[in-house]
Parts: sequence; C-alpha cells; structure tokens
Amino acid sequence: MKPHQVTTFVSGLVFVGLIAALGMRQRQIGALQIGATGQAPVQDVAPVTRPAPAEVPLTDSELRDLLSLRRDVARLRQDKSKLEALQAENTRLRTAITNAATSEAKRVAVPEGYLIANRAQFVGFATPQDALQSFLWSIRNRDTNALFQVLTPASATMLAEVIARQGPDDFFKGASKMPGFLIRSVQENGDGKAFAEIQIDPHNPSRVEKFRLEHDDKGMWRLEM
Repeated sequence: MKPHQVTTFVSGLVFVGLIAALGMRQRQIGALQIGATGQAPVQDVAPVTRPAPAEVPLTDSELRDLLSLRRDVARLRQDKSKLEALQAENTRLRTAITNAATSEAKRVAVPEGYLIANRAQFVGFATPQDALQSFLWSIRNRDTNALFQVLTPASATMLAEVIARQGPDDFFKGASKMPGFLIRSVQENGDGKAFAEIQIDPHNPSRVEKFRLEHDDKGMWRLEM
C-alpha cells in the first residue's frame, strides 16, 4: 500500500471512530437523565392552537335585559354626578355660613355673655332667661306664633292688634333690627313676677332696658309688655 493511501485509510478510521464515540456519548447522557428524573427527556412540542368558541347570539329577552342594565348604569352615573355636585355645594354653603358668622363676631366686639341675635335659639319658657332668648329668636325669625307664645295672654292680644295695624312686614322690619342682648340681672319675686335688666346696645352698657315677666299656672315664664 502506498503512503498516501495509508494516510487516507487512517483518516477514515479516525472519522468513523469519532462518529461512534459521539453517538455513545449521547446515549450515556440520555441514560443519566432517565436515571435522575425517572422520565425520558422531554422533547419540545409545538403548542396546539384551538379554534375560539363560536359566539352564541343573545335572545330577544336577554338583549332587552342587557339594554335595560346599560340604561340603569348610565342613570346611576348621572345620579352620582348630581350627588357629588350637591355635596360640593353643601360644603361650600356651610363654609360660607361659618365664615360669615366668624366675620360678624370679629366685626362686632361684644361683651362677654352678649347673645347675638342670629345665634339665638327657641328654648322654651322654663326660666326667665329662656323666655328672653325665645323672644329674641321669634323676632329674628319673624315667627308670630312663637312670639305670641312668649308673651302673656294680655300682651299677646295687644301685640296682635299692633301687628294688624302696621302689617307684619313693617312691624318685623323695625323689631328685627335688635342686634341681641346681654342679661344684666334677673330678680324673681315671690308673687310669680320677675324683672330683667338687659343691655341691647353692645357698645352702650349704660343703656339698660327693663322687662317684666310673669310665671303662669303651667310653670312657664311669659313676657309682659
């Protein structure tokens, strides 16, 4: 055999040996994977594409229900918007009222214990002080029914005649200018009578008005004019 033929033959044997060794190595790796996991190597599998389910058309009844629900949702959204607007307006008005009351209190320097007219409440007639505050409230709010309750029957009859002559608007226009009062003293007598001294002008403590009150058979105090 010639030298170049020997070289070619040896190269072929080496190539065949490499192929055989590579195949044996692959089989060994597969055997090791099976031994480690107990399962054969997982081969990549192409995902199966399934067709989308066909849409089932709605019945007439279901379609009507769907449209009704959509209308309800739209109406609820509108109601929510209106409610939010009302809440915002309510907050704005409350803030404005609070600021106005604060500004009024700062603008008018009043002595301690002075009751500003717009803060008066209708508190009944259990005490002379309650009757005076209820009187101020009824004047401020132009409530003739409450005003007549605060007065003794004779005084209520007399005042009703005055209001009838002047008219409610003219009467309350003047009476409601009363800014408030400070009760300086209340003296109760044993005969069911009481005398109250009140200061109406917050800037003039020397000017004091006197009110007479009467204790009725129901235990309530009424103003006598």
